[in-house]
Amino acid sequence: MNVGNHSEDTRNERSQVGSYQENGQVTGETARYSGLYLIEHSDHAASRAQKEILIVKGAVLPRCPACNEPLRFFLLRRVDHIAEDPDFH
Repeated sequence: MNVGNHSEDTRNERSQVGSYQENGQVTGETARYSGLYLIEHSDHAASRAQKEILIVKGAVLPRCPACNEPLRFFLLRRVDHIAEDPDFH
């Protein structure tokens, strides 16, 4: 069984979308890609809060639901939504 090299897999995924830092977007912008995004928000607690969320291409990126402050979104991995697949139209 080939388990693979995690660091190599991660490099390959990032090369598909570029560095996640280069793909940063903010609240109010429209998501350029469907995929898994890292959300950064520093206004809660002493440390920075980070979460991952699936966002569909074209969605308006939201504010924090707890405090209504803007968030930063970084694309980690592109994942096509089923609605984007021509076989399901």
